[in-house]
Amino acid sequence: MSMDREIFLADIENKGEAECPCCKRFARVYKRKLNSGMARDLIKMYRLGGFHAPVCVSALGTNGPEISRLRRWGFVRPIEKQDGDEHKKTSGKWMITENGLKFIHDELKVPSHIVTLDNDFMGFDGKAVNITACLGKHFNYQELMEAK
Repeated sequence: MSMDREIFLADIENKGEAECPCCKRFARVYKRKLNSGMARDLIKMYRLGGFHAPVCVSALGTNGPEISRLRRWGFVRPIEKQDGDEHKKTSGKWMITENGLKFIHDELKVPSHIVTLDNDFMGFDGKAVNITACLGKHFNYQELMEAK
């Protein structure tokens, strides 16, 4: 391993950021919390039938990227592209997984944070939390689950 690479990796580990020795691009480690908006959107997605497509964004009241972030915790998975979607990177559609359903029904705890480097998943951090803890004090879990 080259000295530049060793310095880069050491800076990432110690400082959480560094300049890539190859391309000179700035890289930073991010910790992203499983927040109330994500938990609420997962419940809304569940109430809309367990899937999300770009046309559902207004029904969810979200901007979409939060749904895709839920894949890091294993709560959603992408739906395969259909015929005619060859020109697209992805289908843009998501489906709730078994773990997502368990989390929604307060049967599963997960680490509170994910760690990413340049949007690449590096691992988990933080204590184990359930959906009620993620929703916080401003949301009533029972009300959200019962709302029609």
